[in-house]
Amino acid sequence: MNVQLDLFEALNASHIEKFKEYHKKYPNIYKKFKELAIEAKNIGHKHFSARGLFQVMRFKMGGDLKEDGFKYNNNYTPFYVRLLENECPVFVDFFEKRKSKSDELIKELETVNK
Repeated sequence: MNVQLDLFEALNASHIEKFKEYHKKYPNIYKKFKELAIEAKNIGHKHFSARGLFQVMRFKMGGDLKEDGFKYNNNYTPFYVRLLENECPVFVDFFEKRKSKSDELIKELETVNK
């Protein structure tokens, strides 16, 4: 049973590393996500769907397919939400969230920035 748990931990760590690489390679995705979130907040939304923002990005902004086969990978949505909340605290509670491995990434970034 411990072997199975270790396997899942390795997969989760791998997901964080993949996001870091993806974010470094495609910083414009976060920029677009942030712009749309600010726009949604400015027109009066108290809450909004992060996945909804990704759908808007796909529809209105297009984009090239990345090596993972997607223009905007939904698997990374929780990471973008946490990054935005970390950078702009006015967005805390703007998006509905569940506990996620992306929380660990933000803790890691906070320790690096101190």
